[in-house]
Amino acid sequence: FSGMIDDGLEPGTEFGFTGPYGSFYLRDAESPILMVAGGSGMAPELGLLRELARTGSGRPIRFFYGARTKSDLFYEDVVAEITADLADFTFVPVLSDAADGDGWTGEEGFVHEAVDRFLKDGGFGADPHAYLCGPPPMVDAAVELLLEVHDVDAQHIHFDKFTTTVADGAA
Repeated sequence: FSGMIDDGLEPGTEFGFTGPYGSFYLRDAESPILMVAGGSGMAPELGLLRELARTGSGRPIRFFYGARTKSDLFYEDVVAEITADLADFTFVPVLSDAADGDGWTGEEGFVHEAVDRFLKDGGFGADPHAYLCGPPPMVDAAVELLLEVHDVDAQHIHFDKFTTTVADGAA
């Protein structure tokens, strides 16, 4: 779509599209919800949070968001606004490259490592439904952790990996 804008798409121009075709949507269940995202993976998670808020969900929800530095965090205010009325929600930003002197006192390391600590410390105490969104290495690490270390049911792990349209090796 960005290419269409760059090519001079004019206001009022009509066009058609299809989709989405993905499988990243909120499942109807009572299980706790574990959200894990990085980068632009924030957007699909916000969609799920809006749905949970709209329906007044009482499900426990933990949203772990990975960024490199404190300045890379965004939409914290949007997350707080959307989730203000959710009964059991916690947002956990995680920095992989926290800078000395930035005043960061939150979670550090890779986002899946923070999820591991949460689950090892008791987490939900039940098999969560996990929604993962972001770069393929992050999603792969989180899926492996959930399956191999924490025995989360594979049918309860839902993800959307973001990939680039540029072919490997292209300059």
